Amino acid sequence: TDFDWVLIAEITTKEAFSQISSLTKKILWAVIGLSALSVLVAYLLARSISKPLANLSELFWRMAEGDLTVTGLKSERTDEVGQLITSSSHMLEKMRGQVIEIKEGASRLASSISEITATATQLATSSTETSTTIAEVGTTVEEVRHTVHLSNEKAEQVAIESSKASEISITGKHDSEEAVSGMKKITDEMDYIAERIVRL
Repeated sequence: TDFDWVLIAEITTKEAFSQISSLTKKILWAVIGLSALSVLVAYLLARSISKPLANLSELFWRMAEGDLTVTGLKSERTDEVGQLITSSSHMLEKMRGQVIEIKEGASRLASSISEITATATQLATSSTETSTTIAEVGTTVEEVRHTVHLSNEKAEQVAIESSKASEISITGKHDSEEAVSGMKKITDEMDYIAERIVRL
């Protein structure tokens, strides 16, 4: 320069570095504030994810224990957590539908079992009635056999009485009357047998 003089100013080190120190403090506080803000945002973000997942886990445990009346599977979120909650809600609805179908099937099965039991009871009753009818038929057959035997005896008696009638004319008339009476009894017996057979 064309000057032949200079101006010298003397300052302290503290004064010289005061701006740098102030800037360093500001940067430090900014870093601390940003760190605190980052921690707070991370906490809130983690809480917004972990809390629904914890609730969902509790609901899954209740569902695993057989409680399908759980609620709270509704979410307005569109992220992955919201999609998981929505999928879980659909799964719960399908499980409820399947349980209802199983209950209806069990009810129909119980109704069918009742009908089968009633039918078996009717069959048992019919078998009992059939056995009773067979017993009655057997009794009637025995009565018919006995009546036929009596008829044979009476027929033999009529034959004897007829032969006596040919030998003795006086007693023949009396025997003939008895024979007629015997034949009438036989006719009555046959009518009785016929009536029993018709009833059977």
